[in-house]
Amino acid sequence: MKNIVMEKSIEVKKENLHKLPFDRVYRFENGVAVVQRKEFYGLINEDLSIIAEPVYSIIGSFENGVAIIKKGEKYGAIKEDGTIIVEPEYNGCDENFKYGAAVFYKISRNSLFDLNSVHRTLIDKSGKIIKEISNMEISNPFSNSSFAIIRGRGRCGLIDRDGNDIVKPQGKYAIYGTYKDMAVMEKYNNSNKKYIIDKNGNKYKFFGCDIVEIIGENLIHVKKDKVHFLTDIYNNKISRNYD
Repeated sequence: MKNIVMEKSIEVKKENLHKLPFDRVYRFENGVAVVQRKEFYGLINEDLSIIAEPVYSIIGSFENGVAIIKKGEKYGAIKEDGTIIVEPEYNGCDENFKYGAAVFYKISRNSLFDLNSVHRTLIDKSGKIIKEISNMEISNPFSNSSFAIIRGRGRCGLIDRDGNDIVKPQGKYAIYGTYKDMAVMEKYNNSNKKYIIDKNGNKYKFFGCDIVEIIGENLIHVKKDKVHFLTDIYNNKISRNYD
């Protein structure tokens, strides 16, 4: 017997679902449902039209209208209308499209942990390639910020949503704490030398203190000598004893 999972907002007669040539019809979301035939998955719409044949071993959850797919041993991406925006030709995927982009990779040798053998491609939700890079990782693409961090082999850099270098990969600094249009950069082996980086690559000095959190566009939570306080982007104190 077929296993039918319904969503109340979708007006589809259950008897019509049972007529479909699938073993299972999953819940409709945004007018699309995943269907299963044996061990393979596809997609149908509210009209019960097949928009993606069940040829995929994985169809992930849709994020920003795009889901990760797996066909054979290769990964790609599909839109909710069944359009393939990333052909299944990659060995894996580091991220989904929750923040509007995902990182796919190809392995030229036999180890994901050997950076020399991995080529990564950052792709946005329209299928546009933002950045291709070898021998380095692409971390936290656009999560809570307009940046993605490039790191590997002791170097760090920042790129924007168009793949432009905000900070070219370099070996002197670590980059972390991205938030909206800002990020924290700290000099290796000298935690007293910190900077805030804005979307244009401008650096603002925060020497001799810890940057606890970037709260807003011009509001930074810092700590110095165990005292917490707020500053602006130029490290001018706004309030003391911030807790």
